Amino acid sequence: MQALVLEDAGVSDEGALSLSIGLQSNPVLHSIQLPRNILTTTGLENLVDCLDVNFNLTDLSLPYNDVTDIPASLLAYLKTETCTLRRLCLDFNPLKPTAVANLLNSLLQNKSLLSLSLILEVSMPMQNW
Repeated sequence: MQALVLEDAGVSDEGALSLSIGLQSNPVLHSIQLPRNILTTTGLENLVDCLDVNFNLTDLSLPYNDVTDIPASLLAYLKTETCTLRRLCLDFNPLKPTAVANLLNSLLQNKSLLSLSLILEVSMPMQNW
């Protein structure tokens, strides 16, 4: 099994912490896909913790969750030489405009990410960005 897919499984921030702990020593999984769960920024931060030690994880997909901000740990990880993330999907999360800007700025130094998916539902006029 190279991918873990838990769609609409009720995975919470605490569940993401448990996954992260287990994934720190898993050399097989390359992809974590958690669409339509109840993850927030804290859950994303919990998952980022395993990326520093598990260099096999290259795909993180969290569409349709409740992530509003990008944790500082992910921004820092994306700037490191050891970043192995190739694909990041945060589609249909209620990301704040500042979070999107911070994420894009962190990618200026990134050499590994090949695909970033950020389909956003904009609820405010673009001039407020």
